[in-house]
Amino acid sequence: MGLTLKEVEEFKRQCLESLEVEESQRIAERTQDERERRVQPDPAQDDLVREEELKRLKAQVEEQFYKNKGYKRYVDHKGRVLWLTPKEYAFRKKRRSQNQARAGGGPVLRTQVQTLIIYLVIAVVAMAAGVLLTR
Repeated sequence: MGLTLKEVEEFKRQCLESLEVEESQRIAERTQDERERRVQPDPAQDDLVREEELKRLKAQVEEQFYKNKGYKRYVDHKGRVLWLTPKEYAFRKKRRSQNQARAGGGPVLRTQVQTLIIYLVIAVVAMAAGVLLTR
């Protein structure tokens, strides 16, 4: 014996009702979880934000302190930030410019000068060979 049309319709209605109840519970749980997440932010994230704000504030206070004392901000060759008196700052700037001038413009300029000298020597040797061959 099979199911009657009335039994089939009743079964479908019950299934739909149970699915509707389950879906509404799932939606309620999801929205509640979302509310809880919004209300209770991640404490680790709060700590990171707090640390960043404290670092930024410390840097501002430090900069203001040294500027009020007349110090100048100087970044050394290792990328460290130093606060120097105007006299120390001028000395380091002067020394840096002298070292750069003494370096001769760096390796690229040296290579270009060496290449130019080699070409000049070759040209002189070629002219001397040409003069000797024409005699």
